Amino acid sequence: MHQVLGNNVRTLELSGCHLDTVNPFAGVIANTAFALRATVHTTLQASPAQLAFGRDMIVHTQFVADWARIREHQRALQVRDNLRENRRRLPHHYRIGDRVLIRRDDEVGPKMRSPTHGPFDIISVSRPFNGTVTINRRGYHEVINIRRLIPYYPRV
Repeated sequence: MHQVLGNNVRTLELSGCHLDTVNPFAGVIANTAFALRATVHTTLQASPAQLAFGRDMIVHTQFVADWARIREHQRALQVRDNLRENRRRLPHHYRIGDRVLIRRDDEVGPKMRSPTHGPFDIISVSRPFNGTVTINRRGYHEVINIRRLIPYYPRV
């Protein structure tokens, strides 16, 4: 939404427009809101207005949403994205007592710093398994997703 609003403001020639002194961007926001409501969403294969009102905002025609197809399409995209994300992941079954390292993907730091924290001990594995484990992180327990973990193998 913010990207669409920014693009809309950038494409306007504000120097040639007469802007209201009280609310100069009222028209810009209204145009952006219309664009967001009328644009077809790639996952849903329909615009938000079509789903909410049952009508198209551009061409005044009736729209009937096939919610079963929309749910199935959305589920297929989720499965595809999960397979793509897990493609490079090495299968590893975590057990209580295993040692793991935590990736520092979200932190910015010195160039030569270690890319991981740890090692930490696993104190429990979620049952039924949902992709999380609980680790003992220097005195407190933290539930963490296994996508952020790397099995720790000490150097011999």
